[in-house]
Amino acid sequence: MKPRLLLFLAIAINLIAATAPFRLDLPKLVQNRLEERQDGAFVFREPSMARSTDSPDWVKDAKRTGRLAIDLKLTPATLNQGGPARILALSHGYLAHNLIIGQEQRNLVIRLRRDDAQLDGQPSIVVSGVFEGGRSIELLVQLRPGRLQVDIDGAPAIDSPLPDNALSTWNDGYRLALGNEVVGLRGWNGTIERAVILTPAYRDNLLAPGNLQIPEQWWQIPVRLRVASSDIRPEDVFAALLHFLAFVPIGYAVIGTFAQPGGRLLWPMALIFALALGIEASKVLIEGRHPTALNLAANFLGGSAGAFAALRLRRLRRKA
Repeated sequence: MKPRLLLFLAIAINLIAATAPFRLDLPKLVQNRLEERQDGAFVFREPSMARSTDSPDWVKDAKRTGRLAIDLKLTPATLNQGGPARILALSHGYLAHNLIIGQEQRNLVIRLRRDDAQLDGQPSIVVSGVFEGGRSIELLVQLRPGRLQVDIDGAPAIDSPLPDNALSTWNDGYRLALGNEVVGLRGWNGTIERAVILTPAYRDNLLAPGNLQIPEQWWQIPVRLRVASSDIRPEDVFAALLHFLAFVPIGYAVIGTFAQPGGRLLWPMALIFALALGIEASKVLIEGRHPTALNLAANFLGGSAGAFAALRLRRLRRKA
């Protein structure tokens, strides 16, 4: 096969693989639908959120003492919520959390950053069958050295051990949000009538006027653009290997098409990198796809391997 035809086919195959299923999903400006009732309750209708402008002052006190209580009274609007949908989030985004309190259909989900958990607080702590559509519940989450206790409507639901210094692993730069992630896209539908944070030195009523910012609108960035540099998982390594192999013929064809015998390799290698970057960046526009630095590196290394193979074969032919 001629190098030019091979290059065309390899680019087309890589581009199709990168952009399937071809559903455009662009960043968009969304309007906040949060309603503040006269009795002080917050009513969340997706998309909506209330969030702090900075990390709350009580986070450092909770880290220092290992003690924190979160007192909530809430009513879910529907059981068809997942992700989990964020009732309360103290986080940096989707991948790094200090604490998440959320709803997954009927289940209460708590993600807590601790020594034996990932940066996103997983594995999750789950209480099954907590929520019923339209029914209010009172939820009390208490963290203290060596213990996690969750009470629902005054009755113990969880009483489990924790490392004595569990909260010391928290990042004191994370912001707090009610009804969503601080960056959106994990909205919860329902009403919060009470949201109080207690540490030894602080009592913070999150629903107090002016305590949390209620933005009129925000840019909602698709999840895939926020996870481009996430932690590497085993399945990511396999995907990167496929990227490497798919780019080998591109590097081979670039050398055969553009590199003159004995000529400089700067421009052919720059072209291989540009193709590696361009094909990976094409995922930015597509729902269900996301670019990663690992895949970009795999693309370029695969192209470089193909280029090396083409040069080696050219030298062997010259000697023959």
